[in-house]
Order: sequence, then C-alpha cells, then structure tokens
Amino acid sequence: MKAIVVRDKDKLRILATDSLQYLFQKNQGKPILFLTSGGSSFSLLKNLKISHKDNITIGVLDERYSLDVLVNNFSQLKETNFFKKYLKQFNGVIDTTVKEGESLEDFAERINIAFKNWKRNNARGIVVATIGMGSDGHISGIMPFPENEVVYEGLFNNPRNWVVGYDAGNKNQYRHRATTTLPFLRNEVDFAIFYVTGEEKKQALGVFLADDRKTDDVPARVIHQMKDVILFTDIEIV
Repeated sequence: MKAIVVRDKDKLRILATDSLQYLFQKNQGKPILFLTSGGSSFSLLKNLKISHKDNITIGVLDERYSLDVLVNNFSQLKETNFFKKYLKQFNGVIDTTVKEGESLEDFAERINIAFKNWKRNNARGIVVATIGMGSDGHISGIMPFPENEVVYEGLFNNPRNWVVGYDAGNKNQYRHRATTTLPFLRNEVDFAIFYVTGEEKKQALGVFLADDRKTDDVPARVIHQMKDVILFTDIEIV
C-alpha cells in the first residue's frame, strides 16, 4: 500500500481525484465497475471527468437501508453534479435506492446479485472503489465487533456473499446496512483510493497502520489484504 500525506485538504482531494482520473484513462474502453463510498469520498467526484470512451458502470460501495433520500447513499450520489453531468455517458448504473416494501434481506441480495452479474458479464473488467474510514475503524458498512468475533466472521467473511444486510444496532447512527464484504474487498476490488481525513480518525489510522491481520476490532485492516490501494490522508503518520 502506498501512502500520500498532505495536510492541505484541498490539495489532498485533488491528488486523490487525479489518481482516479489516471486509472480511468489507463483503462479506457475496458469495463469498469466504479463503486464510490459516501460521506467525504463524494468530494472526490467534484473534478472527476468521464470520457465518452470510458466504459463505466457506477454504484456505491455500501448502502444505508432507508427510503430517506438524505440517508440512502445512492440517493445522495444521484444529486451530485458529477452524476447528473455524466449520467448519459455511464455504460450502466446500479441503483440501490430502497423499493417500497423491500426487506433488508431482499435489498442486500438485490445488490449482491447486481455485482455478481456485472462480473459475470464483464469477466475482463476491473472494479475500482473509493473507500473512507470512520473514527471507529469501520470501512464500507463493516462495523467492528471486537466483542463477538464469531458474529463478525459470519456476517462479513462468508466467501459466498459479496454484499450482506444486517442491523448494526448502536454501532452507527445508520443501523440498517447493506455492505460489501471482506471477501469482495480482498478479491474483487482491483484498485482502491483509501481516503481518510480529519484528526478525529488519527487514533484509528494509527491502529490500522499497526496491522496485526485481525479485522474484527478494526475492519479497515482488510486494506492490507487488498490488491492495489493508495492511502490519501491529511493526518500526519508517525
């Protein structure tokens, strides 16, 4: 994993966006599934450009099970200038808004099937993701479960599941989630921008960097097991 540390957040964002831009240009014409995280990762879309030659299907890396457009990640993605500007140029869109009457289990399975179908239809394509991290060390929608490793492994480390739906309880203000899993991040994501900003995440970043291969207490450690990741952060690394 390569790490780029820049204290100026605007410069950091531009550098991270440029890395995404370069990746798209390098793989122009090749099928790309681009999965963006929510939150601060949306800022990377601000100056990102898509060419008519790009073969990009867009979606989100993890989802909040909610009909509220201010909560659901895809609903927020649809409101970005990036999405509106390039909608007609995307080769495909994986819509993860919640349908009326759809259960959390069915919602997660719909996304799971959509990702697997894309891979099946684009065997030589690549998966690109932007990934953030919470102050508790969670990434995607994978919350830490240091109190119950068995539950954690059952939820997030089943190789048959690329996406799983679950109730995070009091671990997050958005408790009902549909998240990509550890096997998906390890095996299916070909390139990722790991974008971590804010001093409130300094302790979690330090624990992440002191990797001991366990992920149940700091899910972000799975980053060390992924194929190709660049960390962009404004937090000084000691």
